[in-house]
Amino acid sequence: MTDYDRRQADSFGGQVSWHKAAEADEAVGDAYRKITSLKMEMDQFEEIPSYLMPLYREIMKAMEALVKARKETGQVRGMVRRVAR
Repeated sequence: MTDYDRRQADSFGGQVSWHKAAEADEAVGDAYRKITSLKMEMDQFEEIPSYLMPLYREIMKAMEALVKARKETGQVRGMVRRVAR
């Protein structure tokens, strides 16, 4: 990115809060760790009771969604690193 491009980017809305991409990436990571902890607690059952199975499936879906979100936020964070130099 040239100095001209940087000036153009800065002028579009003042100072850009580049650190927000890192914060978002870390927040998604924290959410994933917390939902994984919940799943691990449920995995300690010898057999998951039928009334908890819908919850268990939703936890698995949430984990899958968070993995995808983490990939995206990681990609954004990397792109911001390149732009913010």
